[in-house]
Amino acid sequence: MPSLLSHPAIPLALGLGLGRGLIPPRMLVAGILFSVLPDLDLLFGYVGWAETGIFAHRGFTHAMIVAWAVAVFFAGFARYLHGSIVTAFWLLFLSMGSHGVLDAMTNGGAAVALAWPFSQERLFFSFRPIEAIPQDFSLLLSEKGLEVMASELLWVWLPVLVAALLLRLLVRPGSRRRLAGGGTAS
Repeated sequence: MPSLLSHPAIPLALGLGLGRGLIPPRMLVAGILFSVLPDLDLLFGYVGWAETGIFAHRGFTHAMIVAWAVAVFFAGFARYLHGSIVTAFWLLFLSMGSHGVLDAMTNGGAAVALAWPFSQERLFFSFRPIEAIPQDFSLLLSEKGLEVMASELLWVWLPVLVAALLLRLLVRPGSRRRLAGGGTAS
């Protein structure tokens, strides 16, 4: 999997690209938390649940339908996130949904149950440039760990930074206010 440091790249890019008017700080923090939420499935192994199947790592918590359902539920709390329901839904869905997509682009680990419950098949994309993080976390400071970080910089952070900058250029400030529900564009 990409490291927990790279999953937040997606909500951070959306926040940078769309600006504070559309993605307020509280909503951005929620997006960052949702981007790592699927890895709670690692806890299933600690409580004795199956090491294989839908409860194993990259199982149902990585499914797009779960990201959608969780985003639908928590979008109802948009007022507490200081934003609109629509913005909250899309930020939370993209943040959580991108987790499985990034995991499916790694060159190791288990395949991802992106289509669960519609399919039990676990998937990897054919394009898998992201180095998988070592299972032994002590290796993070080794040469292998540095390879993983370099891979994430190249294949996660650089593309989302470029996308954020393009989004920032394409979405005019007046459009951001209108999208956020703060009035009309000038």
